Amino acid sequence: MLAHHGNRLTSRVRQACMRSLAAPRRDHHFIKPKSTPDDPLAQKMEGMSTRAAPASHVDYVVAGGGYAGLNAVAALRRAKPEASVLCIDKHARPGGSWNDFYSYATLHLPHPTFGVNGHPWHLEDPNALASRDDVLHHFQTFVDGLPRSHFEFRGNTELVSAQREINGLNVNHSTPSSSNDSTSSSATCQQPFSVQLRSGNGGTYEVSASNFIDAFAFDFKGYCQASEDALSDGSTCKREVETRDLPEMVRKGSKDDRLYVVIGGGKTGLDTAAWLGAHKAADDEVMMVTGRSKTFWNRRNMAPRKELITPQTPTSGELLLDMVLQYDGTNGGEILEACQHAGFALKVGGDRSVSTYGAFLSPEELQHIQASCSEIRENDYFVGYDEAGESGHTHRIRFKSGRPVETKKEVVLVNCRASNKNHENSFFSTRHPLGADGTLRFGSALFGTTGPSTYLTTLLHARDPQALQEVELYGFKHQFRMEEKPGADQFFQHGLLSMVNFLALAERIEEHHGDHPEFNDDLASFNLDWNTWFPQERRSWLLRRLQTDRMRLRDKAQAFLRRLSPGDEQPR
Repeated sequence: MLAHHGNRLTSRVRQACMRSLAAPRRDHHFIKPKSTPDDPLAQKMEGMSTRAAPASHVDYVVAGGGYAGLNAVAALRRAKPEASVLCIDKHARPGGSWNDFYSYATLHLPHPTFGVNGHPWHLEDPNALASRDDVLHHFQTFVDGLPRSHFEFRGNTELVSAQREINGLNVNHSTPSSSNDSTSSSATCQQPFSVQLRSGNGGTYEVSASNFIDAFAFDFKGYCQASEDALSDGSTCKREVETRDLPEMVRKGSKDDRLYVVIGGGKTGLDTAAWLGAHKAADDEVMMVTGRSKTFWNRRNMAPRKELITPQTPTSGELLLDMVLQYDGTNGGEILEACQHAGFALKVGGDRSVSTYGAFLSPEELQHIQASCSEIRENDYFVGYDEAGESGHTHRIRFKSGRPVETKKEVVLVNCRASNKNHENSFFSTRHPLGADGTLRFGSALFGTTGPSTYLTTLLHARDPQALQEVELYGFKHQFRMEEKPGADQFFQHGLLSMVNFLALAERIEEHHGDHPEFNDDLASFNLDWNTWFPQERRSWLLRRLQTDRMRLRDKAQAFLRRLSPGDEQPR
């Protein structure tokens, strides 16, 4: 989070960034949690909107009430506390995609590194990997604490369109613009948006807004189905069990022994295998089919338990910086394999793996998963299933490798295929956060993950509306797609663009230090940086390293990434 400025880093920015990395977590004026996810109050709140009186015009409409959208709201509350904000989401309650995740989902990293910036968690153990219900509770209490005079969360509401008049023409935000004219957004900034919304009962209505923020980031649309899987023969389209329904099926049990076949070896597949290992009947078995073998980052290195961290423990930022500096545009797989040998990265099995999506795993979790599975099929793909025609005959599970599995046990096929089937999601596609019509759009994780990206970008824009038209931001040269099997190169390119974009942000802060002294306080209050998990001494060392390597990072960005422009779209 440092800026390049010629060949030096000025003391003002260095001090501001050091305060950001060193600052303790601070509770802002939003209320602290008063209930737990399973108490009557929380249950009563589910399905309710936190409504003020209906408004025909607001200062901001934020479309999306999850990790990205609520951090946009938090940034607006900090920069413009008197602004009126309407946040809408298709779900009944805040949390976005977390409302759709399976009940045994948890965070990959300790909860203080996640959530709404500045909003306190209700969990006491800092090492805890918050559950889905804990995350939803955190989001709900943030919304509950906002002043009804200036904020409304409107659930069960879908965005139909958002458009504003540009030079006498209505430009619809839903239609990608081919314009790269960075002056169009400033020229129309005084024109309000006409935002068409659809309520839960199907009725549509309009809200006028001075600003529109598209915060549909990860935008989870379910897991890839058998009918969408090019390798599936279609024989299991109506037979597979979704992860959200698995706990109830296991609870009900069966008169026969079961073989659970977990289709997919990503984080969802690993979570499911681990959960089944702890909850299945004694004589049941679990088999996992990984698809392409994947690598997971060792949580014990990237985010060690708090009590085990010393001033000598390298930050996650240092580890990633080392990898990015070695990256030459094509050697991502080699760097990943070196990380495996060094113990920074983990594999489920013994096959070669040059694929990673940035998920985290501990050695203890890995051991439990391996012990839970009677077989792990690496680098193989589920194709189909033949059910026994007569009692006592065997069922047959078929794979791409041609090595079928036959069993007399009841077969339960659990769908854990990729959740990234939406190619426009924040980790496969990048675009400039400022649309040609002046929309703030956060379909890209330009600063790491969607929450920090949305918070920092919204904050910068609210402080200085001209900034995003001038700040130097980078994204992918082309869109990554699931069928192309993006691997280590995509991961390291994402790490690179996250770093250089933070550098650009700090440079902008430096330029406006005199006119906007509150910018430095903004950095000091930012607590979604993973490096805040580590001691101040080590964070200071990371800052010195970034100061030394800032020009090398920028050169790599110019070589391997694409300079973003307001109004652009991700090239295919």
